[in-house]
Amino acid sequence: MGHRQKILRLIKGARGQTRNTGPMALSRAKKAMLYSTRDRKNKIREDRRMWTVEVNAASRETGMPVSQLLQRYRVSDIALSMNMIAALSMQEPLSFRASQLAAVLISSELESAATGELLEVQ
Repeated sequence: MGHRQKILRLIKGARGQTRNTGPMALSRAKKAMLYSTRDRKNKIREDRRMWTVEVNAASRETGMPVSQLLQRYRVSDIALSMNMIAALSMQEPLSFRASQLAAVLISSELESAATGELLEVQ
């Protein structure tokens, strides 16, 4: 199979001369690949924005901004991605709250251990 056939297979479904003329098909195939790359990156960008919005809404219900929540997760070595945290906050709110409390307790214990104070659990 030649180069031209590979390009024409990529451009299958196009309209007009683009689908059966080599140079036109090549330019359309290149443009299509550029669009697919751009849109794939934009989709990831939009997903990240939505994850942040969802996690921020869930964490602010308890009075903690998302930046503090993520910082406490990092300090307490709770390895959750934003995608996992967003899914947890939307599908399992009680589990999200439990992980949030665990992060707060562990980070405050680490802070008090660093300063030499004892933490009283209420």
